[in-house]
Amino acid sequence: MKMSKRKVAPATQNRTKRQETGANTDPEDPWRTSFTLGRNAFDMANYNAAVDNITLGLSDLLKQQVKLLDVRAAAHGMAARFEAGLHDAQHMIQLAPTLAAGYLRAGELYSMQGHHQRAIDVYLQGFAAVIDNNDKHMLKQHSTLSQTHLNTRVDIIIKAPYEIVSSILEYFDTKQLIDLLGVSKGWRQCLLECSHIWSTTEICERRPVARFKQGDMIRLACASRHIVELTLVGLGEELCEELFGQLMGNTFKSLRVLRLYDCDIGHVGSFLLTIARVADTLKMLDISIYAIDNGCFPSMPVKSMLSACRNLEKFCYVNQFDRNPMTGWIGTNLRTLTSLVLDLWEADESGIADIIRCCPNLRHLSLEGCSNALLQIIRRYRQLQFLSFNLDEDGEPNILFKSQEPGIHQLEICADTADDFMPLLLENAETLQVLNISFVGVPNDWKTPMQPLVNLWSLTIYFGDPEFSHVVSHLLRAAPTLRSLTIDDCTLVNCQDMYATILRLEHLETLEFRQIWNCDKALVMDLLRRLAAKKARVSTLKALRFDCCCFAFDDLMDIIPRILTLRELEILDSERITEQGLNLLFQKLRLHRSIETVRLNDLSRISDTTIEHMRAVKQLNTLRIFGMENVDDLIQADDGTELEDVTVILQR
Repeated sequence: MKMSKRKVAPATQNRTKRQETGANTDPEDPWRTSFTLGRNAFDMANYNAAVDNITLGLSDLLKQQVKLLDVRAAAHGMAARFEAGLHDAQHMIQLAPTLAAGYLRAGELYSMQGHHQRAIDVYLQGFAAVIDNNDKHMLKQHSTLSQTHLNTRVDIIIKAPYEIVSSILEYFDTKQLIDLLGVSKGWRQCLLECSHIWSTTEICERRPVARFKQGDMIRLACASRHIVELTLVGLGEELCEELFGQLMGNTFKSLRVLRLYDCDIGHVGSFLLTIARVADTLKMLDISIYAIDNGCFPSMPVKSMLSACRNLEKFCYVNQFDRNPMTGWIGTNLRTLTSLVLDLWEADESGIADIIRCCPNLRHLSLEGCSNALLQIIRRYRQLQFLSFNLDEDGEPNILFKSQEPGIHQLEICADTADDFMPLLLENAETLQVLNISFVGVPNDWKTPMQPLVNLWSLTIYFGDPEFSHVVSHLLRAAPTLRSLTIDDCTLVNCQDMYATILRLEHLETLEFRQIWNCDKALVMDLLRRLAAKKARVSTLKALRFDCCCFAFDDLMDIIPRILTLRELEILDSERITEQGLNLLFQKLRLHRSIETVRLNDLSRISDTTIEHMRAVKQLNTLRIFGMENVDDLIQADDGTELEDVTVILQR
């Protein structure tokens, strides 16, 4: 000990001498003075004094480094970067394990996160390592304070108002909510009180992050009384069996909708017992199989499923793997069933006919493949309002729907020729409102007279052969009240008669072109010029949409703003528009009085001049732009104000 005191004495004397003589010119860096004194002592061959001064400087430098780390750790904590702050605190402990600063800072960061037990452990570690009694006293005080917080901590999920907790829980998916049910009894009670977060529940096994495990379905059963819609996506056989077991427990008393997408149902008998158990409340059953992991799927008896669900209103079964689905039997009339959708690999039409006969109140029917024999059964149902099907190649087209009082309001049909669907239109001319038709074959010499479609307001047509244009013209002349026309994936060549018919539509409000790659561009431009030439009191066109078309948009930019009644313009292939065309469009829209919405897609970076023209169209309520890079230039004005009526979406 005497030797130790003898070594320290010169350094202490040097420190005192340094303070008295003012040798430390920089009080913030005392180690620099120690370094200078040690260097001078070394040059004078006073090696003991050199060692003492350099040792003192290293001690001062270490304390300075600890202070810097302490300030940076505190700054990280205030900025909520707790991991970075704890890293600095641990570095402080490694540099100076006998100083209390590192332990105090680490404990404070843990306390800021609510980890009071971890803070207590750090304080106790420091209490055992430090030497100074004052440091020990400070560590003990902080440990006592953390223990107090630990004993009186508030669980925000339990104590917060219902509205706040409910809003927070809406951001969690089903897997996370199931995990939260196992945190504590208080959390479980709180989660079960928020019944609306369980009303629409989706269990999806196609997300690699959230994988369900055995026992999760048992926890889900705790909230079963709140589940109204249950959707299962990609579940394996084990999870399906576990969930079916919970459904058979009669705890899902509010279940109205059950959807199964690409699920390995496994044992068909268990599934039938399951839907029979929830049949009192179940109103919609949707089973869709598009892809299965194991490549096999059991044959589902459609008739037995319908018979088990005695109160079902909507039934959808899509399966491209089941080759014998029409097994089983129907023991009673399905008086509550109003919607039926069947899309099967190989459908037994006699089985489909049996199902339709048992549905006296059917309103919505959609079939993939339909022959003439089945149509003769369908035509008896005068209450049908929606019908969608694809005609088989062997179907005879001339005996469709001979009902005296047709009632179809919406019709979607894919046929080989115009002869396949025209008789159907004739039988439902008085009630048809929405018509989507697609014909792919070569038309016959069709001369059937057309009754007026007095209530038709929406028409969507698909045709690949330009010879079909005269059929479309015939349809348009028969629809005097048409308000919406969509031309999709068509060949618009030699269609002068069709364009002339469009110009005569007195109530047309929406005109849309989709996937038009082969057309006579001059005719399209002439059509728009004639629409623009109509006077405001005569023209009714309000919306004009282009989606993936080969039109010369730069030429159209001068024509479109002339349509004085236009309120909505949508171009989803804007990369075909040059900067000059875009400038011309918005420059002319500045004088347009009725335009309210403009949507543009696939735009890259645009010039400042174009941005100024966009901002100058004051009557716009919505401007939606996809793919624009310099988005801030459009939203932010030079004076710092932001446009409230502009929505810019960056395409990822």
